[in-house]
Amino acid sequence: MANFAAFGLYAASLLVFSRPTGSAALWLASSGALLAVAGAAVVVRSRSELGAAWSLVPRADPGAGLVTTGPYGYARHPIYLGFLLFAIGEALAFDSGPAVMIALFGVAPTFAWRARTEEECLRRTFGDRYTVYQQRTRMIVPYLL
Repeated sequence: MANFAAFGLYAASLLVFSRPTGSAALWLASSGALLAVAGAAVVVRSRSELGAAWSLVPRADPGAGLVTTGPYGYARHPIYLGFLLFAIGEALAFDSGPAVMIALFGVAPTFAWRARTEEECLRRTFGDRYTVYQQRTRMIVPYLL
């Protein structure tokens, strides 16, 4: 619910606080659009890598296995990274400072909370294998977070 609420607030801020982009801000719109496309590509690639292991609700299926390949070799939750890149890129493309702030301080924390919940489930299911995977990868942002 927190994710949906944060994204609802984000979408509303895009509608209310977007400014028309003039020629002086074309670079911002272009950069934002590229960031959004990159984020969408990360989401699509990460989702396809999960295959049968993907679920809308946090769960771990021993039969589907622990996915550590593709984008999951760099971050444990690349789908969340992709959604954040998309949201920030879209906010920049529409020149909405409030939407950028909501993405960073509203949406990102809900992803971190959800990631921790998922990790508890994965740790219970995969044990030491998951602990080793956690030690060699970052949670959401490769090499940083």
